[in-house]
Parts: sequence; structure tokens; C-alpha cells
Amino acid sequence: MKRIGAIIAIFLLVSMYVTTLVCALIGNDFANSMLKASVFGTIFIPVILYIYLFLFKALNKNTSLEDMKELTDEKESADDNSVNEDSLK
Repeated sequence: MKRIGAIIAIFLLVSMYVTTLVCALIGNDFANSMLKASVFGTIFIPVILYIYLFLFKALNKNTSLEDMKELTDEKESADDNSVNEDSLK
């Protein structure tokens, strides 16, 4: 979960930097706004990801990874049973 979030954050930040650089090299009037957005994103994206992970840990403090897997397996089997019962009717 953390690794996927980190990869997404890296992709977003790098794409913002590349876009800002391209706009600056082209001499686009939009370059100044892109620079401001990149600086904002450099601060905002990691903070939001940190808050998301903190809340995820806080809300799932008593639930271990094995418990979460068991819950999803039980839900999937219950869904499969309901589909089978509906098809028998």
C-alpha cells in the first residue's frame, strides 16, 4: 500500500516538474503558473499522502493484515453464495 502510494506520488511530482520545464523552455506564458503549481504540489502531495496513511493506520489499528484478508475472503465467498442462490431460483 505504501509502495503504490509512493510510486503514484513520484509520478505526479516528476510529471509536474517535466511539464514546468517544457513550458519554461518553450517560453509559454503558462510557465509561471506551472512553477507555482509545482511548488505547491511538492508540498501538498506528500502531506496529503502522509495524512492518508496516518488515518489508515489509526482507523485500522486493531485490525491486522491477516484479519483484513480473512474479511475480504469471507465477503467474496458470501457474494459467490448469493450469486449461486440467485441462479438456482
